[in-house]
Amino acid sequence: MEETRPMHKKIPEEEFAAFLEVHPPKMLLSQVGYAYCAEGMHVAEREARLQRLEDAARQKHATQKELESWQSQRQFLDFDWDFNPDSVRNLARRAALASSPLQTIADVAPRVAEYLCEPYLPRGMITILAGVAGQGKTTLALWLASQVSNGSLMPDGEPGTVFYFTVENDESIVLRPRLEAMGANLDKIVIQRSGTPQTTLADPALPAMTSLYGYKPDLIVFDPVQSYLGRKCDMNRTDDVRRVMDQLNKVVRTTNAAALLICHIRKVPMGFNGRPTDLINGSSDFVNVARSVCFLGRDPDHPDTCVVAQDKNSLGLPGASLAFTIGSDGSLRWSDEDCDLTAQQIMTYSDEKRQHAERPGEKAKRVLLEILEENGRMSSGEIITQCAARGVGRSAVYRARQKLPVQEQRTGEGSFWSLEVKSHPQADEIVGF
Repeated sequence: MEETRPMHKKIPEEEFAAFLEVHPPKMLLSQVGYAYCAEGMHVAEREARLQRLEDAARQKHATQKELESWQSQRQFLDFDWDFNPDSVRNLARRAALASSPLQTIADVAPRVAEYLCEPYLPRGMITILAGVAGQGKTTLALWLASQVSNGSLMPDGEPGTVFYFTVENDESIVLRPRLEAMGANLDKIVIQRSGTPQTTLADPALPAMTSLYGYKPDLIVFDPVQSYLGRKCDMNRTDDVRRVMDQLNKVVRTTNAAALLICHIRKVPMGFNGRPTDLINGSSDFVNVARSVCFLGRDPDHPDTCVVAQDKNSLGLPGASLAFTIGSDGSLRWSDEDCDLTAQQIMTYSDEKRQHAERPGEKAKRVLLEILEENGRMSSGEIITQCAARGVGRSAVYRARQKLPVQEQRTGEGSFWSLEVKSHPQADEIVGF
């Protein structure tokens, strides 16, 4: 039987000698050592090599227990090699791989992809949310954070943990009021403490943060990602971006968290008909590493309606576009109607809209005027909170107050603002409509 079966190529003598010299007894007296002796050999040649193998193991001080175990193992290997050498080859290959960083794909257990929001936000992977400024990216990210924190997006309904990194939004004026309006579980949303060194995507401290007792994250948000690349990372250099993205990938795979990176896009060229992913600021490796890329813009026929369009999904077909509106309190309301707008359509329109949008100062005056007209006399703190929920910061509110007929009254309970009744101009005159 041995003489008629097709033979595999014999392992060269030099390679076999090197194997005997380099490896310890444990490796010599294994399926790997047996394969080195038997591959491409007839019975007599195999026995000769096996004898050399055992002699080399003894010279390297193999224990009596190792030699006895080898003799027992040889009985099975001899039988298997004579009747089914492929089974021994597979055992030998796996034993060889066990001492290296490599493995066969056959040893990888298959599993189904998990999502926080299928198919847009896969767990253990990176998702990009891109769009021009002022379209609602932060509002959508905060809504996702609130839904994870209160369990609405978790498969078991248990509250999940969110790490929300941002330098563009004040935690007391913007983050907390908006999250409260969205019904978030505030104890499950973690932000970076003020005054501490800013975390980056490749920060060696990030893995330790994500393993704190009780705070293994389900969602990690960087808003915007450009603020968290680190000083040594040039966002336009492929090797720099790939390095930090690969480091973040290791963290999300270890924690099985979904990572959401908020990205800005460059100005859309006139007549643009390329892929929207080409518009994302920085190296193309942002998009290459991400498994999901979504864009957020506006519906051309309904400018108050925001649209999320998935342009890349490495795990399957892109999901359907989704529409939502943002309430005056910063809350988010999803539409039940189907939306067929593409990422290219909403990006082109949103960029045109941005070019003709009202200036920040005009918006601040309009929002402050609307709040005072609707509510009358209000505390300055409540006014600032409501303005923040509508995208107007504290400093912009105070500048707008100087240009409007607003009177201030200070009492023991604090500062209160109201409109001057006698010289109240029309809204059109104030904001320049």
